[in-house]
Amino acid sequence: MKRASNKGWIAGLLLGVAVGLAGCADAGTGVDDQIPTGLVVRDAGGNTVATVSGAQVSGGITVPNGQQRTFDVQLIGIGGAEIDLGGRYVLQPRVLTGTLANVSVSGSDRIVLTGKLSGSTTVILDVMDGGTAVLTPLIPLIIS
Repeated sequence: MKRASNKGWIAGLLLGVAVGLAGCADAGTGVDDQIPTGLVVRDAGGNTVATVSGAQVSGGITVPNGQQRTFDVQLIGIGGAEIDLGGRYVLQPRVLTGTLANVSVSGSDRIVLTGKLSGSTTVILDVMDGGTAVLTPLIPLIIS
């Protein structure tokens, strides 16, 4: 008895995946560069204090106890394209241990952190798309 080939089934599956990806594609690059894959956090002086690329987090944020600091957040898409916050994507930050610090949004792409007690925690920068978190980086936060 001859065994049926899986080639037709596999070819159909690959075609379906290709058509699905083409529906998300940007005309210029073949990839939708407006899908967030990371972000950059900069202090008031424009210095990068933390970067996120996929699941990799580098750096962290430090805020003096009893003081307030402002940080700019730049969303990064596929291929390094900058994505504007405040349109499709909205920033919703939170502090894991609220007794140590407060966080709020100023404008669409800026967070304000206030140190309440010395210690270390995490600031979570949820990037929302229509109520769904599409990026949830966990950035170390030190209150000194």
